[in-house]
Amino acid sequence: AAAALVARGAHPADVAHSLVHHRSAGDVRVGLVGTSLADFRAARASLQPSVARPPGTVFVFGGRTPDRPGAGAELYARFPVFRQAFDAAAEAVRPHLDGDLRTTLWGERAPAEPWASAGLFALQVGLAALWRSVGVTPTAAVGDGVGALAAATVAGVLGRADAGRLVVIHARSGP
Repeated sequence: AAAALVARGAHPADVAHSLVHHRSAGDVRVGLVGTSLADFRAARASLQPSVARPPGTVFVFGGRTPDRPGAGAELYARFPVFRQAFDAAAEAVRPHLDGDLRTTLWGERAPAEPWASAGLFALQVGLAALWRSVGVTPTAAVGDGVGALAAATVAGVLGRADAGRLVVIHARSGP
């Protein structure tokens, strides 16, 4: 199953195009488009039961760090559930970094390591919380590099404090 959750500014045709041309084939493809959490919940509630709960939903977290300044800032401003999860992840890395993740991640330039990896971790944990808040619950979570640490955190296998420490250690150890 493939799904897309799109915040303000995305056109439904763009979502459909991406699902058809840039995702592997699946039995179910769903795009939820809205400008608020209420919109996403209403869109999900309107789906037929077989589409609303596709079997085998997997959250896949990449290991590549954000390559653009401001990644996640709009989600942070618009969705309290994303903000709460992001803040918890940012607090998990704070003891291992000198400064505030939000300030560094959303500065004018893309952040350098280990900030970029810490930001990726917080973004992924926040996105998982946002997806869950609209009823998308994974049966599994997988990832690569920092994404594996986010997957383990989202799956409840690794606590945030331990994950925060490991994210920074991983980023400082190099590729």
